[in-house]
Amino acid sequence: MVVGDRSKMILEKSSGTTGTQSEIYLTKNEESIARAIQLMWWEWGGFKLGNSMVQTGNSVRTFEKKAKDFLFRIDYVRAFGLSDEFVYKKLKDLEKKPRTHLI
Repeated sequence: MVVGDRSKMILEKSSGTTGTQSEIYLTKNEESIARAIQLMWWEWGGFKLGNSMVQTGNSVRTFEKKAKDFLFRIDYVRAFGLSDEFVYKKLKDLEKKPRTHLI
């Protein structure tokens, strides 16, 4: 169910890591509130803007998500289908350039 003009809303999708991918339409104001809440949760975990992090998930990295990754210094790692070689390389990379948080 969508209440309002869908063309003026932002489509958000879950990564689908726990089952079927869900979709929700948000207004720009609702999207802003969701982002603020997410930052607040991260700060409760000790994260501060400017810290680096490793984030896992299964979502497609759209332009917007790649921009967020760059701005927030996020090293995004897909959660599924990881080979032993990839994990070993990623751990070696993290030894050279550690991150402050795992999201």
